[in-house]
Amino acid sequence: MKVMLDNFTFSLGPEKQIDFTGPRVIAKLDIPGAPPIYQDMGEDEHTYAWSGVLQGDNAEKDCNAILKLKEAGSEVKFLAGMIDKKVRIREFNYSYVRSTYIRYSITLIEIQNEPQPFVPSVVKRAAPVVPKPIAPPEPDYYTYTMKSGDTLWALAVKYYSNGNSWPKIANASGISNPRRIPVGYVVKIPKG
Repeated sequence: MKVMLDNFTFSLGPEKQIDFTGPRVIAKLDIPGAPPIYQDMGEDEHTYAWSGVLQGDNAEKDCNAILKLKEAGSEVKFLAGMIDKKVRIREFNYSYVRSTYIRYSITLIEIQNEPQPFVPSVVKRAAPVVPKPIAPPEPDYYTYTMKSGDTLWALAVKYYSNGNSWPKIANASGISNPRRIPVGYVVKIPKG
């Protein structure tokens, strides 16, 4: 019978058998003043074990690869007859006779319904609609900072080509006395 462990094929040793253990665990409960109670805790871990010889030019390379799988605790597929399980290598002992002939014994532990790490479910939400910023409306007036010697009449001529339109500027700027506009005052000149 051939045994497959990951990418390795093994020939069983002289006994041509795989030892299987799947013991049940019985717990004894001692309650003072009462007879002991035995509680069946169910099956403990299942193990598979056998021994054999790695032979050929790749024996040493295969031995090192199996040791690396063991040290890494890698999950590997185990096939033997009707057995098809996921396992980890618990023990791998070997006797190095020569590079082409290595005796070994191996013990595997079956991976049984290991609890999966909790991964919170991710609710996919549509990306929030971010409104495009609304550009503030352009003001319906120009601004002008008054300098020494400026008059509303001169501004009306410059912007409206008509000096008689100065009251528009005065009203828009809140100017009550057009003859007394301080230097630095910002006036509003309506467009149009």
